[in-house]
Order: sequence, then C-alpha cells, then structure tokens
Amino acid sequence: MASDSSSPENIIHTITTTTISPTGTSLPTHKPSHFLNPIISPQTLPFRPFVPLPKRPIYPLKLSFNGWPLPRTRSSPLWAQWVYTMKEKHHQVWRKSGILEAVMGSVVRVCRDEEVLLGVMERWCPETNTFVFTWGEATITLEDVIVLGGYPVIGDGIWSQDGGRNEDEVVIGKLVQAHRVISRGTAQKACHRLWMKAFMGKKTGIEHEAFLACWLSRFVFPVFPFGVVNKRMFRMAVCLARGDQVALGPIVLASVYRDLRLLKSTMDAAAVMEEEREDGEGSVLALMVWAPLQLVQVWIWERFIELRPKPVELEPGQPRLARWHGVERNDVGNVRPILQSAGDMFLWRPYTIAVENLPLPGFYRETEEFVVVDEDLDDEIKAFARCLRVSELVGIDCIEMYSPHRVAMQFGFDQDIPDHVPKLDVSPEFAWFYYTRPIKDLVLYIPSRHVEADVTVCYLKWQRESVMASQVAFEGVPRRTRGSKRVKRSVKVKKEVEDDLPHLAPPPGFHEKYNKVSGSDSWKNNEDCKSEMLKATQWPDDGHRKENKNGATGSKFRGDQSSTVVTIKKEKEDPAYDLDAPPGFYKKYNQLVSVDLGKNDENRVDNEYRRGEENAAFGLKSQAQSPSSLTADNEANLSLDLSAPPREMVSKTEAATGMRYGELGRNIAGLSVGRSDVKSFFDRVSKLGETISLLRKVAEAKSLS
Repeated sequence: MASDSSSPENIIHTITTTTISPTGTSLPTHKPSHFLNPIISPQTLPFRPFVPLPKRPIYPLKLSFNGWPLPRTRSSPLWAQWVYTMKEKHHQVWRKSGILEAVMGSVVRVCRDEEVLLGVMERWCPETNTFVFTWGEATITLEDVIVLGGYPVIGDGIWSQDGGRNEDEVVIGKLVQAHRVISRGTAQKACHRLWMKAFMGKKTGIEHEAFLACWLSRFVFPVFPFGVVNKRMFRMAVCLARGDQVALGPIVLASVYRDLRLLKSTMDAAAVMEEEREDGEGSVLALMVWAPLQLVQVWIWERFIELRPKPVELEPGQPRLARWHGVERNDVGNVRPILQSAGDMFLWRPYTIAVENLPLPGFYRETEEFVVVDEDLDDEIKAFARCLRVSELVGIDCIEMYSPHRVAMQFGFDQDIPDHVPKLDVSPEFAWFYYTRPIKDLVLYIPSRHVEADVTVCYLKWQRESVMASQVAFEGVPRRTRGSKRVKRSVKVKKEVEDDLPHLAPPPGFHEKYNKVSGSDSWKNNEDCKSEMLKATQWPDDGHRKENKNGATGSKFRGDQSSTVVTIKKEKEDPAYDLDAPPGFYKKYNQLVSVDLGKNDENRVDNEYRRGEENAAFGLKSQAQSPSSLTADNEANLSLDLSAPPREMVSKTEAATGMRYGELGRNIAGLSVGRSDVKSFFDRVSKLGETISLLRKVAEAKSLS
C-alpha cells in the first residue's frame, strides 16, 4: 500500500527509485522509497548550505547559560524537594497535560561540556537551522524535544489559550497579588527562592499553579531579569494545572534555534577577533543565552558515540534525560577530526534502541505500518506527524523555520535532495495556524524502528559536490603559519589618491588592494647585503611624466614626490609559485618586494644572483632609456644559445640589443614605462623569464672576466 503523494501539501512522498547507503559503501537498490516533502523539482536549482570554519577553533568568549541551571544554588535542594512532593499529588494531571517527564527532568543535572558544544556549534547553518557536516545534515528536531525534554508538541499554543473562565482569572489574580507582595521585600523581586518559601507546603489553594509558574519561569522559558518568576507564565500555568495540553515543544525548540543562531554569529565574530589580536592580548565577547541548551548537548551525546561519556542506568519511572545525570564530560581534545569522520558512527535514530527501564514512544513500531488519517487518529501519531512536517515555530519572542525534510533519515525516511523553504514574514497567529494545519495525507507511513534509511544517488552526488565546493573555495590561497605571538610588522600601507588606471574589484573573501607599500629602511644600511636587481616601476599617465635633474624622463604618482620601485627576484623553480591567479589578479612572478630608490639621478642598483655558493655583485647607474629602442629585429635575436661560452654570449647580447647588458636588464624590466608603452611592455614581459636566465649567465661571465 502506498500513500497518495501527488500533492505537495502531503507530508510523505512515495516513489520507486534507486537508493544507496549514506556513505555510498553499499550497492544501489531499486525499491519503493518514502521521502519527506518538499523535495527538489528538476527545474529548481538546489540550495547548498555552506558553513565556513575558522583556521583555529579558539573563541575568546564568556558564555552565560541562563536556561541551563546547575543545582549549585541554595534553592536547588529546596526545588527537588518541592518537585517530588508535588509529583505525589499531581502526577496524574501532569500525565494528562503531557508534562510529567518534562517536570521530572528539572531535577536532572547535566554537566556542561563547552568544548564539545562549541565544536559542534561550528557547523551550525542559520539559513537552514541544521548542522552541516561533510557527510550530511543533522539537527535537533521536535522528536528530540519530545523524547529528551518530555515537552508535548500538540495542544494549545501561547496565542490560543482560553482566558475567559472566571475561576482562571481568580487564580491568576491571586498569583499576581502574591508576586507583588514578594517583590516588596528586601530582595525587591520575586526570586525563585522566595517564591518557593512563600508557597511550598502552604495551604494557599494555589500551590500547584504557583509551582508550575516557577517551573516554567526557571526551566522552560527563562527571560530577563534572570532568576525571577515571570508573570507572563501565570495563564499557561493555570491551563496546565487543570490538565489542559499546551504545545510547549515548538516554543522550546524555537528558543533553541534562536540562541543557536545568536551563538553561531558570536562565535564567528570572536574567531575574527582572535585572528586580529596581537601578542595574545585582546577583548573577550560576552554572550547570555536563555534557551535550555542542555538539550543540544544531550542530543550530541546520544548521536556521536566518540563524544559521549558513559551513561548511567535508569531507575523505573525516570525520564531518558536522567541517563546523563551527573555524568562528567570526556576529554576528547579537538572535536573537528572526530566530526569529519563521524559519518559511519553517527546514530540517526538513537531513541529506537531499547534501554532498560525506559519504555519506547508509541510512534516507534516493530514493523512498518500505514495508518489511515481520520478523526480517531492517535495523539502519538499526530505528534509524530508534527515532527515530520515543515512549519514555522512560534516562540515567546521569535518565529523560527523548522525543516525536518532536510534530515529525513533521523525519522527513518529515505533522503532526497531537499527543497529550500524560506521563512515567511508572517504574524505569530498565522505561523501558529500554519503549524496546526490539518494533515492532508490520506495514509501516513510509519517506518519500522529497525529500518536503516538510505539516500538517493542524486542526493549522494549533490552532497559530495557541496563538500568539494566548500573545500575548493580556499584552494590556492596561501596561509601563513601563525605562532603563539604575532610579530609586529614594519610595513606601512599608504592609500594613494585615485588615478586613472583601470580598477579591478577584489574577488569574494579578499580585501581591497592598496597602491603603495613602503617597508622598513633598516636593511639599506647593511653594506654586506649589496646585490644587483632588476627594477620595474609602476606607470602613471603620460601627462604626469616629468624630467629628472639629468634630463631623463621618469614616472611618478600624482601627489607623491618619490617613485615606488618593485623588485622582481628570480627564485629557484617551485611548483608552489605556479598557481593560477584568482579572478581579477595578474599572474605573479615569484617574489615581489617594495623598495624606495631615493634620488633619481644617484640610484644604486643591487641585484644578487645566487648559484651554489658563489655570489656576484656589481652596481650600475640609472639609465632612463625607453624600451622603444628595442627594435623588432633585435628582439628576435634575444633567443641565444645559453650553452655558448660566457664571453661569446655577452658579445652576442650586446650586438643584438645595441645596448650593454645593464641597459638591457632595465629596459626589459620596464623602467620608466609610460601609458603609451604599456602594450609594448607587456609584449616583452613574456620574455622576462628567458631574459633573467640570460642575465644570470651574463653576471657569471662578468664575474669571470
């Protein structure tokens, strides 16, 4: 039997296609497969989530987890005592409203492991609300909120609670009055400890409602100011106290998504700040999050075997969260390599594995089933359908996108390329209406808890291409090794005035280039470092060429009185220098250094060519001869036999060019090239490598002579 999946409004799409294991290690299988809508259409370009990682996983952060209370305060033993006392009286009401496991989870102490939490948080994608790993996507879903947190996903929402009952208004009025009285005390606020002392064991008639109001304010929806009972929780507490169901799950998950996005953006800012800091000194970013992020850490422990500590055994009646009560974290070190290779060890459906003294939820079946959707549909199946359907989650002060079709394997469904569903700019009332819309499927497919989901061949190819695209984005970009302390640079960058040269915009991820770079002059005083170099200057318009004192024509930038000379130094052949230039950049020739020559008429040129252990050095005066003196016939004669004797090669070079070898080097390098000579200059650049090899031989011949 197959579900009617012709409509895109259906939750499940059934089709016979070819699937393969998520890692691609099994043989393809052609079989009927079940997917979660919406899947991508052939006319749609797939959206590729991309999460760039910083070079080092070091984040100067100071985090405050206000929604993750640890029982170290004075009120913690008092709260646990109140929980067990109220459970004996009201556990039947809590079971009816669906909050029994959630309330009992408030006494569980989950130790915080920020190293693991931040290591996984690096992979969070705010556009999809998923973790993007190299082997696929995963995320915390409504299923995790049900199983780990014990929060219901069906029932009334915060926008649909009935406030018309007179008895409810009376109870709310009493709670408001008590809140006002406690706030007048020495603490000047209705903090949790004073609230518990005012109601715990007291015959006020509203102890149950006061207990639930404190539980909601402290463990479910903590808000600013921290540690204070929130009056906005009174109406919800009254509804729960009389056994009504309130959909707390989507509200909790919306707050988790909100704080994960905030934490990810703060981590990115901290990573940039860490890269820019010098000498180990810098600021620290402080962040305060309010969602119960202990659910995210337990989600990590349940699914990543290598990151989890050893869980404890459960007692009958304890929630699943108690498996991690008081468990100390493992010292796993760097999380990145573990996540990189965790595809084979990741548990897509950890809650289907039987645990002693823990009953399985009703939507985990031993064999696959097709359930007819009608008025008698079981509440657990309705809850499971809410987990499978794309919707918008309405929180206390936010609306977040929920995309379970991107992580279908977490529910036992096969995975196809998911369609990107953008978030709608709608009101909370409309978003809640969209969340509670009727199920359009005539039949719901419930997978077996023993099934291992597969992916389509197209999805596996698309996923691997997405990983390769994220890796290729940084190929060819040289990265300098960064020490523990950064050495202060002596290079000063000056922004010149705009000139008429063509301006190329930098490619994505690159900073704007500057015109002039001037370095330290301390090396000029070292007389032992004299060498001979080929020199080339940047060229301005012909209209800005001026004559030097000796009558020669030189080029300079507008607004600057000295020319910047770029030194081109030929190094030994190295494949690292043969990388193609990025878009918008010229191909680089080995190594460029910036030198200020000083006076134009008394320039001394140093160029050092090293071959073996021999050094040859000599100096030449500046010759400002235009490259146009190289005729086409002479250029054709530049191709010499480099195996000829040095003296014969020198004479042939001077005869072919009509210049001495020093003038040849300066002209080929392009000294004093104006805009009108740009084309001829670039024509000669192609012969620069051959000319440098020629001049190397010339230098050796000169030293021998």
